[in-house]
Amino acid sequence: MLPPVRGRVPAPAGRGGAAGAPRGGRRGGAGGGHRGGGHLRGGAGRVRRARRGAVRVPRIRGGPGRLGAGADPLPGGAGPLCGRAGYPAGVRRAGRRPGGPGGITRAEGAGIPGGTAAELGAAMTERAVLDIGEFYETFWRRRPVVWRGCGSEFLSPALDWDRIEALEARLAREEPAGAEVRRREDGQVLFVNQAQHVLPALDAACAVLAGRFGWRECTADLSVTRGGGAGIGCHFDHSDNFVVQQQGAKDWLVGLPEHTSPDRRRKRMLDVKGFVPSGRLPEEPFRVRLEPGDVLYLPVFAPHEGVEGTAGAEEGASAAGSVSVSFSCNAESALIRYLRPLLRRLSEERAWWEPLPPAGVGPQDPQRLEEALVRALRDVTADVAADVAADGRGRA
Repeated sequence: MLPPVRGRVPAPAGRGGAAGAPRGGRRGGAGGGHRGGGHLRGGAGRVRRARRGAVRVPRIRGGPGRLGAGADPLPGGAGPLCGRAGYPAGVRRAGRRPGGPGGITRAEGAGIPGGTAAELGAAMTERAVLDIGEFYETFWRRRPVVWRGCGSEFLSPALDWDRIEALEARLAREEPAGAEVRRREDGQVLFVNQAQHVLPALDAACAVLAGRFGWRECTADLSVTRGGGAGIGCHFDHSDNFVVQQQGAKDWLVGLPEHTSPDRRRKRMLDVKGFVPSGRLPEEPFRVRLEPGDVLYLPVFAPHEGVEGTAGAEEGASAAGSVSVSFSCNAESALIRYLRPLLRRLSEERAWWEPLPPAGVGPQDPQRLEEALVRALRDVTADVAADVAADGRGRA
């Protein structure tokens, strides 16, 4: 379940000239990174629910190391340094700190929920090259990182406003298959969970990214905001997310995975009924502004909040709104991966399917049950390990 959507500024007037609506993508599998219900603050926009799914991974060649080296290129291609091919020019980068990290000025920081003019937070690590080996060794499930201008490594060309408005018109007319749509009736916020089912470009990008990063599956969420300060409230996910800014600017506050308690992580991973994964940021979170073509990695369980940028709006930079796509690798627990095959294997063990004697009537034999359980668990872990190894060889 997502926390409420934030925002106060009235939505600007609609834009004209919407292009034809794209066709829907594939259906199937497990839920995405922002899975769950929730409500939108400030409006009673209808929440549409549908069967959620994830893209199954095709066999794509390519190994570790720098993305694009010795492998099929991602949409848009890759060079030694990331470029902004297919993306609009970025907005004014105010408040850069010495040394390069993109920051938020003191005036901007005062306008971000949870921030004050004096609390600038920590500088976030930035890179100009997307190196998968470094990513897994240094950042994966540890800390956030920003790749400046690397959006074309994930999706190219960028989703433009014509395509977004065509999608909005389509979603207003028909129920999407496989996706979940949440919107606020004032028009400030549109959030599409499992957006790869409604935009073929995202469907194709998910398949390529899953093969490149070695994931079993990949999903995509789409976030559209209109009005400075609009966005989804602070929360954490049970997925590793890559936020790719498409249009406009977005300001982010980000914590670390350890800022979410173990009990709340457990409830999120087990999809405990009624649990709301609202997040709590540290006193001085990481702060960063994303512009078109920038990519932000959000580790699993790390609390985060993104709001549409306001600085530069006087120049028309943010007045049109913000569009971002989040590509997600959904975390999988041992319970999810092993429990069902273990139950199937135990159904073949006589000690586990035959009738038990009533308590106090016949002898109990817990050792026989334990031996059968250990035997079945060994078989299942060996089978799963073989499947994972075969899957990895298929992508190599």
